[in-house]
Amino acid sequence: MKAGFPYYFNVLVDVPLPGGEGLYTYGSSEKLQVGERIMVPFGKKDKIVEGYVISSAAPKGEIKAVYLRTGNRYFDEVRAAMINWIMENYISSPKPILNYLSPVTLKRALTKISLSPSYPNLEKQFLPRSRSLKKAIAFLEERNGEAYLEDFPGSRSLPLLLKSKVIDTVLEPLRKQHPVKKEPKSCLFWAPWREQYQLLLSLLRKAQEQKLQALVLVPESSLIEPLSSALAKDGVECLNFSGEQSPKVRRKIVFNCQHESSLILVGTWLSLFLPFWNLGLICVLQEENSAYRVLSPPYFPAVGLTRVLARNSGADLYLFSRAPSVESYLEAYRDRTLIKKEGKAILREVLYYRGERGLAPDIVYAIKRNSLEGKRTLVFLNRKGYANCLQCEDCGEDFSCPFCGVRLTPHQEELICHYCGHREEIPIVCPNCKGTNLKARGVGLEKVETQLKSILGELVILVNSEVAKSKKAVRAKIEAFKDNPSSVLLGTSILQGHAIPPVSLVVLVNLDFSLSLPFYSATERAYQLYKNLESLASEKIILQVSRQVNLDWLDEDFYLEELQSRKQTGFPPYKRIMRILFEAEEKSALWEAARKVKEYLDAYNSFVATEPIPCFHYKLRGRWRAEILVRFPVGAVPEELRNLYRIRLPRKVEMQLQLDPEELN
Repeated sequence: MKAGFPYYFNVLVDVPLPGGEGLYTYGSSEKLQVGERIMVPFGKKDKIVEGYVISSAAPKGEIKAVYLRTGNRYFDEVRAAMINWIMENYISSPKPILNYLSPVTLKRALTKISLSPSYPNLEKQFLPRSRSLKKAIAFLEERNGEAYLEDFPGSRSLPLLLKSKVIDTVLEPLRKQHPVKKEPKSCLFWAPWREQYQLLLSLLRKAQEQKLQALVLVPESSLIEPLSSALAKDGVECLNFSGEQSPKVRRKIVFNCQHESSLILVGTWLSLFLPFWNLGLICVLQEENSAYRVLSPPYFPAVGLTRVLARNSGADLYLFSRAPSVESYLEAYRDRTLIKKEGKAILREVLYYRGERGLAPDIVYAIKRNSLEGKRTLVFLNRKGYANCLQCEDCGEDFSCPFCGVRLTPHQEELICHYCGHREEIPIVCPNCKGTNLKARGVGLEKVETQLKSILGELVILVNSEVAKSKKAVRAKIEAFKDNPSSVLLGTSILQGHAIPPVSLVVLVNLDFSLSLPFYSATERAYQLYKNLESLASEKIILQVSRQVNLDWLDEDFYLEELQSRKQTGFPPYKRIMRILFEAEEKSALWEAARKVKEYLDAYNSFVATEPIPCFHYKLRGRWRAEILVRFPVGAVPEELRNLYRIRLPRKVEMQLQLDPEELN
């Protein structure tokens, strides 16, 4: 332990650690660069590990000294600000963040190879020995003695060339960030897709004229190619980036971001971590889409991180939406940056139907007439299987999953649990009362498919979870739908991640079911689903509901009423929520852990915690589940909540800390 250093730095250590830990303060006799890779002592035994400089720090307590500087810098101040934001606002361990930054990819993309000064003395010793060595050295000689590692053909001979000091390697320094604008623009553009595309096109052309880098974010990788193709037809060439690309392609994108002052990139949220240095524009399409919520550690919202990137790089930020998120609406409303353009008025019809056939007769007639007139129809039903559940009419017995405690979903040939995958044959006799009066309740995708195919045959195109296992299969189905103007596209939420052509008629089944889902944003999700589907319809949208519900919230006052409700109940964006989720195989251990954590929380006054309660799905995949909800002011996570991982829980009890979760199932 040492103290009295001239410089102190927060360092992100590359070590697997519990969530909330990873930033540690170290001292140095030299001034280090943000993003520089260093070696530091860590733990009680001072094991030497890798670390990355995040920011300057104030000395506190006893400080360890930096062990070694490597001289290599892997990210800049903008990326460091993004890391700081994630660490402060979302409890994360270092590993996931470093995986997104991908130092290995950056190193491979920007490493230069050159012939060493001692090469002429070693030429006679090495050249006659290997044909691959000759080829590798000839490659460098043709390029004045240097090339990038990514282009180097002699990867197999590289270790020998390095060992013999025939070549040297050096990591190219990161480009210096373009000066940040004093007042970058920010806007939430609420409009139909046609108006959104025209604005996007004009913004990208302007960025090209100004020779700036531009980033266009889409929620799903399946949307990248259709958008890039459309932009290319209008004279705007783009690079594509997603996590599904090969490492070589991703390294090429990293290289382009560092060496081209003007480029346009279309990608998913992973693109936020690319080393842009002249970023002047960021456009986020479908900003309300839940795919922007990162569902793996550290569980952060990508739209929030986009704001951090725009603010620190000085880029203009445009959010595009047909139904904005409540958080984005509130921020734009406060800042007066909301632009709204009304689309064409669409006829809306609501049908109350509780029949077991599937679609109401009036809806079936409307679909058939639409098809005969050569018009496309979209039927959306977010319910897998043939029905909702199987129930005994005599005793009311439900058939539940033995591992999850949820109702099994009837399919045409078996009962399936959509949480753990458990399957059973459809019984003939009720195991409880031995009766034979078993009935499939509710409407499922397979029932509607059977109903429509009996009338329209091959004109019905189904996109379900089985089809979605292959992205090529989904694209083929949508292309078939585009090619046949009389076809009917039937699908679930899988369709929301693909480019659907405009249709004449949209049928939305069981929107009322979405309102009963176990999370505070259920109404918002239902509203966004309705608005997005409504925007696809050119003539009419029909809602089939199974119970009498008030649908007045589909009108313009939705956001004001929703914000007022959340303010009264203490939900985002007025308060932050931490969900502490417990899972265990034994109930006694589960509740012992929950009570222990509740006792810890009760000792502090900076937040409010509920009593431990069973989750909406009390049992999933053979494990019991309980939760505690903690409300605290908007801002960084309090240190007391970060220390929850330090509490010793009973064996075989898992605890997850989820920040601002959108679902509480």
